Amino acid sequence: MGLIPKFFQLFPKEGLAGAWSEFKGLQLNPFTALNGKQKELIGLGVAAQIPCGYCIYFHRSAAKLYEATDREMNEALAVAADVRHWSTIFHGPQIDFASFKKDADQMLKNSSQRQLQS
Repeated sequence: MGLIPKFFQLFPKEGLAGAWSEFKGLQLNPFTALNGKQKELIGLGVAAQIPCGYCIYFHRSAAKLYEATDREMNEALAVAADVRHWSTIFHGPQIDFASFKKDADQMLKNSSQRQLQS
């Protein structure tokens, strides 16, 4: 019999099958749209934002198993921080969402056109 982590041992038995199915089907499944390294880098960025020291440890260690470099992990953390920064900028002054979407769509269109010209 393999290891049953303490956090699964402490999980309410009524929800354990569902929790394990979700974890196994998404996080541990090699046949999803994202590869393991991508999932762990996302997990690391989210974990740092929550913040959850347990999650940071897990996702950082798992990312290393998938051969994520320190540079990749630091970039994922910087992107997570950047998203949080801009969320504050958008929400503080209560920018109109429809106006934001219009601006964002135009920015993305311009960016896409520049990339095609490069």
